[in-house]
Amino acid sequence: FGTWKSNFIIHIKNGNLWKNQNFNKISELKLDIMAILCSLVKDEQYSCSKAEDDFATKLLMQEIETGSMRYIEYCLSYLRNRKVHLCKNEKALQSILRYIQISERIQYNMAAIFASACKFKVCGLKFVAALLYKSYGAAILLSGVSYNGVPLPVHLKECLSNGNYFFFINFGSLFSLIYFYRIKCLKDIRPFIIKKLIPTILQIISAPDNYVRKLLKAEACEALAYCIEDDPELQYMVHWNQLILQTFNQCNSLSFIKNKDVEAIAAHIGSLKCISSIIGGNENIRRRVLGQIVDMDAYLLQMLTLEECPDDLKLAVYRCLLSMSRSVEQLRTIVQAPNTKFVDVISSLLCNLVLEFSPLQSVILEYDFLATVCEWLHDDSHNLRLNAAWILMNMSYRADVELKNSIVQALPPLNILYMLTEDKSEALVVSRILGLLRNLLAEANFTDELMSNHAATIIEIFLEVLRGRFEECCQEQVLYALANTATGVEARKQLLKNDAIFEMISKFINHCNAELQIASVRCVHNLLMPRLVYYYEIFHVYIIYDLFSIQGDVIGDAVLLDRILQKFNIVKHLKEVRSHDIANVLLVGDKSSFYWIVSHCIVM
Repeated sequence: FGTWKSNFIIHIKNGNLWKNQNFNKISELKLDIMAILCSLVKDEQYSCSKAEDDFATKLLMQEIETGSMRYIEYCLSYLRNRKVHLCKNEKALQSILRYIQISERIQYNMAAIFASACKFKVCGLKFVAALLYKSYGAAILLSGVSYNGVPLPVHLKECLSNGNYFFFINFGSLFSLIYFYRIKCLKDIRPFIIKKLIPTILQIISAPDNYVRKLLKAEACEALAYCIEDDPELQYMVHWNQLILQTFNQCNSLSFIKNKDVEAIAAHIGSLKCISSIIGGNENIRRRVLGQIVDMDAYLLQMLTLEECPDDLKLAVYRCLLSMSRSVEQLRTIVQAPNTKFVDVISSLLCNLVLEFSPLQSVILEYDFLATVCEWLHDDSHNLRLNAAWILMNMSYRADVELKNSIVQALPPLNILYMLTEDKSEALVVSRILGLLRNLLAEANFTDELMSNHAATIIEIFLEVLRGRFEECCQEQVLYALANTATGVEARKQLLKNDAIFEMISKFINHCNAELQIASVRCVHNLLMPRLVYYYEIFHVYIIYDLFSIQGDVIGDAVLLDRILQKFNIVKHLKEVRSHDIANVLLVGDKSSFYWIVSHCIVM
């Protein structure tokens, strides 16, 4: 066999294999030779130069027109195995197509040859789509690219011509045109999107499953979702079509998740993204679409409870829940659901949706959702209590005065004080509630307003946590809340009159936890700044002494030491204080502490 192989290769190189008259006269010998050549090209070790490939291809294309059916099958098999690309040879393609009805083997070989020819175009379109995705610079550049005098966008539009809806090659064109549209660098593309592209996508989605696989339908749904995401007119146009809802409603159970049905999961992801885009902008559309899906919220929340639920599907579910939650009516249904497990999940989602940049905040306030969240703080479910505390803390972060007043009205400081003594109050819940108080006190003007009405209760909360057996994370929150309180003008005055507050600050300055020490330093710093007439009142000797007598590993902490030196530059003004105040400093401890203060803070 090795000798035969060598001889065939030599004959091909010399160009004599097919020119031999004896070979041309004996068709059976030609069949045998083609059978052997087809076997040779299947061998991974077989190699041929480009010149030999070109010569063999040209010669075989001529032989196809004169050979028998079996001979044609061998020729096509050789071309298929050599992965010859005939996309530029129109005559060759036309001659091959004439034999497509002869046999299934010929059809198989021809399909492989055409698929190989199309792969270059598919890869090219995918490459273009990847370049265009959210890249304005690439879109501007590619919008001016031409091939044979025809602009690239025109080529992409031609790929969506009639009769070619369901070829895989169209998806690269679909995504590319959608990316062009979303970036808004083509002025005349919108009519094409409305009249051609969206109908094409809908036709792909409506095709029978035996003609278009679910994976391709899922891609079509995702393309449509991205296309209409920020366009109310397109959302309105698409929402009348029932195809997306039909795709979603095909599965009435969640067995496809447990069975890891890849196609069904992809179909759900695509349809969920599409539904969330359709209902994301208009309340009337949202009500009409959701009215056609029975218990959709419960169905989605069930998905999230499954451990097997893949991340991509969870992301699509969260995205859809976000669009649904923009509806006051839908939100009311979810938060009043009798199933605690669902409420736990949706409350976890709300923790992130109530931040100051979320569009959901205004909806929650309109619905008077704060009362419901405050009720959750006393629920039997630990997860629900924790999520409620998270929601309130996140909602208060950088909140405006109106929202802060609403929170204080729903959860007064006195209620927070009562919660500290409840049996259900775990460290995590208390820490988040104290984080809420810290956020409420983060702005000086509102701090003064809040302290004018609730000073006694708030100071009692501070002392209750700092004196009690609370976790260090809770005490750290209180120290920072205390530091925030000191930024208010009137609030600072009330703190300065409370000796117990200074005792607690002094206590935590000497704490073994460096984080608590730093928080205590922040308290002292905010009490010192800005320096008012009565600033020296807070220079109780024990605070200064405790602060600067920190020894051992703690003082070796570069971060803490830098914080102390940076924040206590104000101590240099001690030389302006009356002499007996400085004398009081000398009376505490040894003189080395005072000299340490002088060397690091006064002499600068």
